[in-house]
Amino acid sequence: MNSSLQLTEIAISHLNQTRKWANFLAIFGFITSGLLALVALSIGSIMATLPSYNNSLGLESIGTGMITVIYLALAGVCFLIYLYLYRFSNKLKGAINSGDAVQLEESFKNLKLYYKANGIILIVILGIYLLTLLIGLIAVFSGTL
Repeated sequence: MNSSLQLTEIAISHLNQTRKWANFLAIFGFITSGLLALVALSIGSIMATLPSYNNSLGLESIGTGMITVIYLALAGVCFLIYLYLYRFSNKLKGAINSGDAVQLEESFKNLKLYYKANGIILIVILGIYLLTLLIGLIAVFSGTL
């Protein structure tokens, strides 16, 4: 690898602007994760007040406890992803202010983890879509629908 790479003032300016947007998105993501966790903890009460709506969706077979667990897991995953983005922003700020290459490496490591986590989630979602499509096609062609 070429270790003589130098950052120009323009590149540093672009990174600083990126850092600010990453910080904004991370804070918004933390708020969203908190709201999702709040919904997860109150979903049992919400579903209990809507019994007719509950029956129309078939949610009684899942149970509100399982919905709470799923929402809390989603909130935790969202929080983790935005934590990587927040760490990227903070480490990059320190690297820009001090000129520290180690902090710059750490910031890019967190950016890599952010994108890696998003990629894994995308693969899982696409897998779920594909599985749902296959189950639907099997149901259609077997005559059960």
